[in-house]
Amino acid sequence: MEFCQASLLELIHSPKHDLSFSEIKYIIRQVLDATGCLHRRGILHRDLATKNVLFNLSGEIKVCDFGISRVGFGEDDDLGFISAKALEPPNMIVSLPYRLKSTVSALFGDTEETKYGPKLDIWSVGCILAEILLCQTGRRQPFFGGSLENPNKNPTMYVEEIFQIMGKPTDETWPGLHKLPLLKSYNTGKISSAKSHKEQGDERVFLRRFFRSQDGKPADTKYCLTESFFELLAGLLSSGGPAHVTVSAEHLDDDKKAKAEEDETKKLLKQLSREEMGAGGEFMAAVWKFVSIFPEKALMKCHEISLILMNLHRQ
Repeated sequence: MEFCQASLLELIHSPKHDLSFSEIKYIIRQVLDATGCLHRRGILHRDLATKNVLFNLSGEIKVCDFGISRVGFGEDDDLGFISAKALEPPNMIVSLPYRLKSTVSALFGDTEETKYGPKLDIWSVGCILAEILLCQTGRRQPFFGGSLENPNKNPTMYVEEIFQIMGKPTDETWPGLHKLPLLKSYNTGKISSAKSHKEQGDERVFLRRFFRSQDGKPADTKYCLTESFFELLAGLLSSGGPAHVTVSAEHLDDDKKAKAEEDETKKLLKQLSREEMGAGGEFMAAVWKFVSIFPEKALMKCHEISLILMNLHRQ
């Protein structure tokens, strides 16, 4: 790797550098492209963070620090998406501010926490995007890092803030949540007071509220964040289940369902590829319909999803 002048963390924490929204889009698009490149090869970075994203004087992004990266998943023609077994628990690897899904699963007693897939990295990318925006308005902390006066220092504090900002999942929005053995015993005041999701996709509602009327409002004032932005960020930070994905007997036995999903995949991909769709509401609806129905296949195509960033906000 060639010499890079600084990390993304150093850039966004420098008061001398004020990034335009176009520059932020360019940075995140490159991070998504890099993540997509890794995932197409079955590689999980497992520690994506602003400190591990470098840039040179040409504005090119280089993802670094692959010390704990692993070949973590694959896609079988018959079985579909398969995650590797016996990986280290994610709460032992990913930097604390960027590891929500694994942290929540582990704290609630998820025994399958060593099986996880691309969502682990995708969540981290969402945290990076939000962190860049907030740092540009003076809040130089990770997205779920707490306040400057009282930063979050342990997983419990991070989970509390995650639920405060993005809402608390329910069994309807996180299938199987009630089965996690430690769910009932793990109950703090902040978690109890957090507002619950009413339906899947409510992360967008809570994120819009955070940026429009809460601590994130300075970022919205500065960049005039659009609805497309909230759709994108909510898609990256979706909390609808744990970070791992496994193959179940139900999926293997239901050939009709598999065929129907494959037909729907081809239909949606064809729709997404139409040049005349542009970046309007129809395009965004197709993107996030595809993400919600086929999350693993969508995450394998990070480089395609990142193209929507080019038209999120015209300056």
